[in-house]
Amino acid sequence: MQEVLACVAATHASVSRLNTLVVDGLIARGVPAVGLPALGLWSVQARDVVLSHCCTAAGSLLEAGLVPVLHGDAAIDTAQGFSILSGDKILAELCSAFSAGAGAMQAVFMVGV
Repeated sequence: MQEVLACVAATHASVSRLNTLVVDGLIARGVPAVGLPALGLWSVQARDVVLSHCCTAAGSLLEAGLVPVLHGDAAIDTAQGFSILSGDKILAELCSAFSAGAGAMQAVFMVGV
């Protein structure tokens, strides 16, 4: 279990560093961006079923005029301890949460292949 926890911590640290670079770049260009991590705010079951999320927090940031920057991350998984929550899954949940009367919304994906 110690090895799994070390991997979760390393994964989160890595994606958090990238998120900081993206947020800093947006701020430097006048975008009021704030990072919103998944670990601790999202939970899943068997890697696929989202049990809890931070869509309300993202919506509150948007309403306040801030731009939330989310990213894939490790997430608590009730079936297996931890799993990876993809940015695709996060965006699908955000779209579901904001579909009713949210108006036009935009999402930007950044990948390094």
